[in-house]
Amino acid sequence: MNREQSTRPVGGAATRAGAVCFALVGLLALATVGLAGFDSLVLMLEFRRLAEFPILAAVPLWLLAWQLHCALARPGAAAPAAGPWQALALALLAPGLMLLLYAVAAEALAPLQAPAYEQLLRAALLPALLAALVAGVLGGRPGRRAGCSRLAVVGGWQGTPALGLLLLLYTGWLPAQALAALLVGWLAVQAVLIQRRLRLTELSVLAVQGTTAGGLTVLLFWLALVGSSFATDLLPVQALAVIAPVVLLVVMAAAGWWLGRLLNNELFAMAMLAAPAVVMGNAASVDPVWMGLALSSAIALGGWLGRDRPSRAASGGC
Repeated sequence: MNREQSTRPVGGAATRAGAVCFALVGLLALATVGLAGFDSLVLMLEFRRLAEFPILAAVPLWLLAWQLHCALARPGAAAPAAGPWQALALALLAPGLMLLLYAVAAEALAPLQAPAYEQLLRAALLPALLAALVAGVLGGRPGRRAGCSRLAVVGGWQGTPALGLLLLLYTGWLPAQALAALLVGWLAVQAVLIQRRLRLTELSVLAVQGTTAGGLTVLLFWLALVGSSFATDLLPVQALAVIAPVVLLVVMAAAGWWLGRLLNNELFAMAMLAAPAVVMGNAASVDPVWMGLALSSAIALGGWLGRDRPSRAASGGC
């Protein structure tokens, strides 16, 4: 497989999946706004509130980092031995980005109970490290393609700066936007100058793909958020107060696992489920930190299993 072919499945598949999800969630959002008695223009006006959450600007940068990770993993090459850098980066990158969307949804829909993004990250660090151990063990199974994971990272000393930045994300010392920009910068230098796996033109294609997928993700997330906010006036959400918090956690985790496996894309799954999870969790008095951890972990597991399907592996996509 040549270099041009190896970069196409990543952004193309993500953009197609995002377009389908965007259409479905958009129709549901329009329906809820109409049933609530508001004009459809209200939905467009709600997009102005995106400016209140500048942290969402980090989403396209993190997606571009995923693209560069996939390019560095060289789809189709022999699977390298699973090492600590690969396992840690696999466990740390996806939850950090998914929890970003969940934190914004919580701040927008339940500001009084919403945990800070840094609080979610600190709470997720230990589960992510435990997941790294699982990924390190299961990642060495016979026949598993390391290049098939969108989050695969090249090991050795070249993976150390990327891993350091991901660990720094969980401390909350630097904004997510700045860390994402630093990670993209290092991976671009590694791909173009150090390992010479990408040309500048190919890097430009990846940047366009990441920006497109990132824009679709943010729009998808905001449509689901607006639709959920209007749906609270139409559906008996308060009836969830009689449900035990543990039951709702299990139900939402199962939904996250199924959607992550179905879409084979953790970020799109979280974009669709974050707002409903916040609304239902708030009604059932579920700790928002536990809801965020349960949902992100289940989606990550579902996406990881989805990438193991033979049809995905045979296509060479990430």
